[in-house]
Amino acid sequence: MASTTAVVFVLPPSPSDTNPPLGPAILAREARKWNGAVVVRDLNIDYIRQFEDRDSVTEKNSAALGDQGKDRKLAATAASALYRQFALDPAGAMFVPDVATAEAGMHFSGPAINHAIEQHVSRGSDLAAWISHHLDECQAELGTPGVVGVSLMGPSQVFASLLLLRLAKSRWRHSVTAAGGSHVTLLTGTAEGAAMIRQFADVTLPGHSEHEFTHLLTGRRSPSSDEFDYEPHFEPGQLARYRQSTLVLPVQFSRGCLYGKCTFCTYPVVEPVATRIDAARATAALRHLSERHGVSRFSLKDSLVPAKDLLALAQAVHADGLEVVWSATTLPRRTLATMAAELAGGGLRTLEFGVESIHPANQQLMRKRSSPDEVEWMVEHLARAGIVSVVNLMFGFPGETQEQAAEQLAWAASLKQRHPGAVDFSLNMLEVVRGSPMERDTGRFGILGVAPWAYAYEWTPPPWRPEFAPSLLRLERR
Repeated sequence: MASTTAVVFVLPPSPSDTNPPLGPAILAREARKWNGAVVVRDLNIDYIRQFEDRDSVTEKNSAALGDQGKDRKLAATAASALYRQFALDPAGAMFVPDVATAEAGMHFSGPAINHAIEQHVSRGSDLAAWISHHLDECQAELGTPGVVGVSLMGPSQVFASLLLLRLAKSRWRHSVTAAGGSHVTLLTGTAEGAAMIRQFADVTLPGHSEHEFTHLLTGRRSPSSDEFDYEPHFEPGQLARYRQSTLVLPVQFSRGCLYGKCTFCTYPVVEPVATRIDAARATAALRHLSERHGVSRFSLKDSLVPAKDLLALAQAVHADGLEVVWSATTLPRRTLATMAAELAGGGLRTLEFGVESIHPANQQLMRKRSSPDEVEWMVEHLARAGIVSVVNLMFGFPGETQEQAAEQLAWAASLKQRHPGAVDFSLNMLEVVRGSPMERDTGRFGILGVAPWAYAYEWTPPPWRPEFAPSLLRLERR
């Protein structure tokens, strides 16, 4: 009889960084309903924690709750060390980004990646030995799993994930290997991408695939429903691997993006159907998770929570008497200023929103507008209520000058200086990515192509970006 135990691995460097990943916990919850067991092995946190005791690579965390509260320097140091272990031949890079590494974006040809993986396997590299050690642990604790899965949320995870799938298949020939996650969803948008993944995985699971995964593991499929389960399942042993003083549990109470117009974004492809939050169900889920795990900090992974839904959730949490704090992402709107005190009273402590650019030409290109005055008004009122604002900004648009970029950065620095400890930033250079409307505007962006496993295209950005990029990092870490 086939095993009804699955092991889902999260390979470094993962976008979840120093907190538990959500996707595998959703799979675990659904499988348990049908007597399937999903064991989540977050090798990302195991890898990162090797660097924690080195004073030179740690720094004080942001006051923000959730993703932006991570130790950015620690995560970056761990990622850089891992990229060096890939030992990919530079000649195999299809292009080298202007402000990143080819390894981080996996901008290599398929043959170059395949060759490097085979070299790791045949030579028994340190990276292959490290992954094999974790496979040995699984065998000793669980026996041979029925399904071995990897969660691929971005291109940086590709190499280590493919190496694990290759090693797992050579060890467990009769186990089904599977690949899922948002990056898999984007890659399987073409027949070529799906075939490429199937060189390493028996099954691809794009989109929200908890029902398909459960059917793969147990042979049973739960009935379809417009509602999805709000409570991810975490095992105590899994959560013990994280630093308890900063542990934040991820949750998701809606899917898709109710705005869905941003031309740089992939959410309409990754999560094409948008839903709203059921505040009562969400509050019950927060209570159950808090009581089960003794955790009071949560991060909503919903792509966008409208102001109305934020308020409804805060009111429900307050009415329930639930003592938890949480973070969320929304659109910058002046109405949030009038809600700030009530949002804080219901546990909201960090609110992330994408301004992206303060310049009208860039806003028109993105189809996303907000004025600096509106953002400043909102940040001020949120700060008074004890809510940290995380402002997302992008730089290096087509036609943008270095002077315009410097003006935007100075605006961000001024905002941070006026509200010390109450404003944080996520500052990035623009990328043209798979699944976004921008990828179809080849002329405007000078798009030249994309590597088979990559997320971002090779395009023709403004030439000043490499010189300017370090100033973004300095402000983030200030």
